Amino acid sequence: MIQLKNSWSTPQTPSTKFILHYLLPGLLVFSIALLVRLYLTYSIGNSGDEFERWYQSKRVLESIGMDRLDHHTLRWSINIPTLIFQWLLGTKPVIYYLIPASFGALATLFVFTISRSIAGMSAGFFAALLFTVTPQISIAANNLMPAIFSCTYLLGTVYFTLRFVENRKDTYLIFATLFMFFAYGSKVPNLFFLPGLIIFIYWRTNRLRPLLLFLSLLLLLFILETIGIALYTGEFVWLGRIHYLTQHMDVMQDEQWAYHISDIWKRWLLLPGYWQCLLIGSLICGTFILFSKNKKYNKSISLVFLMLLSFSFISTLAITSIDPLRFVQPPINRYLTVTIPFAVIIICCTLSLTNLVLTPAMTIVLCWFWASSNYQKQLSPTWTPAVLRANEYQETISEHWRNDYALLFKFSKDARLYRAVYLEDDILFKSDGTVERIGRVAPSRFDYPSRLPILFVMSKTKTPVGYLELTRKQAIKSKKNF
Repeated sequence: MIQLKNSWSTPQTPSTKFILHYLLPGLLVFSIALLVRLYLTYSIGNSGDEFERWYQSKRVLESIGMDRLDHHTLRWSINIPTLIFQWLLGTKPVIYYLIPASFGALATLFVFTISRSIAGMSAGFFAALLFTVTPQISIAANNLMPAIFSCTYLLGTVYFTLRFVENRKDTYLIFATLFMFFAYGSKVPNLFFLPGLIIFIYWRTNRLRPLLLFLSLLLLLFILETIGIALYTGEFVWLGRIHYLTQHMDVMQDEQWAYHISDIWKRWLLLPGYWQCLLIGSLICGTFILFSKNKKYNKSISLVFLMLLSFSFISTLAITSIDPLRFVQPPINRYLTVTIPFAVIIICCTLSLTNLVLTPAMTIVLCWFWASSNYQKQLSPTWTPAVLRANEYQETISEHWRNDYALLFKFSKDARLYRAVYLEDDILFKSDGTVERIGRVAPSRFDYPSRLPILFVMSKTKTPVGYLELTRKQAIKSKKNF
């Protein structure tokens, strides 16, 4: 008997399957995450970390070169992407926001891809959504700080490690090593994830060769980095980049932090409630999967769980001094941002593998709670993302400067922020090879209503026609003509 072939059941070709099941969902997740990241942009911070790398990269583009060697300029896995974006797209303030937003979207894509490979498409989408709307991720993906870059590089390490364990191709292991080294390049304590990664590679392969390849390549990259720094500075130190970064931490700790032995667990108690719930939930879910004898549960979750345990344990107990008590990483919330994607993946994948109803329900509840309690301004009709205002604001400030207005600031870091981001390049970099300087004047010089003994000023002339009083945020606080 002859059977007619149903055109609707035509088998998909490998290329069609790749497009429908991998490319299109990935592009959708990345695009939505990028739009969310750009919508949730705030004014650039003024602590120094947010704008100094942007400024130093602009100096490199102007062939002036960096003027310092410290924790800003030595985070090369942040500075290189920044330099590439500036070289390709320019140095307008809007480009500043594109960099962390793009890395935030890429991190979301990794969360989606890893979760999908472990527990299916629905787990991937719910994990990506939960990660995207987490309040701390919105903060991290807004500035050129290490956290969002660390998340991306570490997730890349997880992804390629899982691919290696699945396919046993050295190419994937090499990529995993490169991503791990880039994670180290953004922040040295990311090496705290290494023990969990090493345990998983040996456990799943039961061979020393891949482990030796991974560690040897990582060591080789560190040696090359150390030699490069020595050639740049003319001085060789065994620890290379770590040596210069520890100097910065010593200065910070001497100035600000001294702890009691009871503060060892303090870093976890300082986290917001939602963050603590994520970590506790991931601990329960990860332990369940790790010790479960049910073969239907994907043991790939164990990699994420072991790495999270490794980082958490070492971060807590990494002490450099007992009297006085000093930590490698002081108990500051942003230093723990990298735990969020790991916790989200563990929870969403475990719930998806055990009960498909729990994952969407939990995601909806948490997203609603976080949106209602943390995004009230952003969900109001009057909200305007900072990225949309940045270029126009730069033009306004620069035009006043060209028209002989002085730009006044109460704090030096506010002045440095404006010089780095909001002054146009032809003002910032002068024709004689120098950089626009920040001066100090008495408030009475401008009839400035402030009790501060000095003001920080940038002015084209010594006899300005007026001044703009500027704050950190994209706003002109006051304007006066003489």
